[in-house]
Amino acid sequence: MAAAYALDKSIQAYWAHTTIDASLIWKMLWIIVGSIA
Repeated sequence: MAAAYALDKSIQAYWAHTTIDASLIWKMLWIIVGSIA
């Protein structure tokens, strides 16, 4: 649930064109993938 929330916030921030470090997004994605796998 927390992973889904974090992913949702990441997508919202991305589409809002806010300045987020790309590496941070990738780290979050890998953490989410790891939690699912």
